Amino acid sequence: MDIAISTEAAQAIGWFYAVTSLFRVVSYAPQVWLVWRCIEGARAVSMVTWTSAALSHLAATLYGMLVAGDYCFTAIGVGNFVGSAAVIWVAGRQHAASRRRSAAPASLRTASTPQIAPPALVPLVAAPGPIRPADQTTSAGTARHWQCPELSAAA
Repeated sequence: MDIAISTEAAQAIGWFYAVTSLFRVVSYAPQVWLVWRCIEGARAVSMVTWTSAALSHLAATLYGMLVAGDYCFTAIGVGNFVGSAAVIWVAGRQHAASRRRSAAPASLRTASTPQIAPPALVPLVAAPGPIRPADQTTSAGTARHWQCPELSAAA
């Protein structure tokens, strides 16, 4: 299927793709930060979803490098892959830490174990409190859900 498009329109679409993709790559940082700060094991992070995203970004990177030969497309794929992989890595660490805390004897467990962020991710201002479980009363009784003060305050 051949679609006729002017050179100017093709360039405009290319720039639109590049700019929006750059914003997408940068937008991984707040997600990684939020997952890092979650002391309850980042249970709301779907490892399946983020792994499938990372694999699709890896496929896009390989396509851009080996088939299209487009360095801009390849760079965007690499940025997306690295961002997705960072979320997976941090969430995996948080899941493992949560399992270790759960396996510890009750006398050694604390209500909250503070996480220490790597130096590159430390904010310049004090961050709000950590994500904690909250009880929510439903018609069937009390159900447990996860509450993030940073997100609920923004709503």
